[in-house]
Amino acid sequence: MRLAEKYLDLGIPAPCQFLGDGRTVTSHQYGATTVVLVGGPAAAESDYRSLDAVTAAQRCSHIGRGLLVNGERVSLTPVMVERVGFCPSIAPDEKVYYAIAHAG
Repeated sequence: MRLAEKYLDLGIPAPCQFLGDGRTVTSHQYGATTVVLVGGPAAAESDYRSLDAVTAAQRCSHIGRGLLVNGERVSLTPVMVERVGFCPSIAPDEKVYYAIAHAG
């Protein structure tokens, strides 16, 4: 079955990337809902100066958003802000996905 191609305005600046392990997109399923995270553009190199856990080469972003997919429906979380907290090659812990799936 082929689904119609659709576009969704994420409300965060481009370029955006799905978060994962560097090879695949990380997703977690809770009941009928699948959660994925998208990060925005990479932070400036100077934003990494006082950090040990990540480097500018990892292209982490300060902003991101969760996508909740349920069948053909997609809903978005509010925009999330966390200092270089959204890295395309470092997926957050599963508890982040769980919290997003079970919020509100």
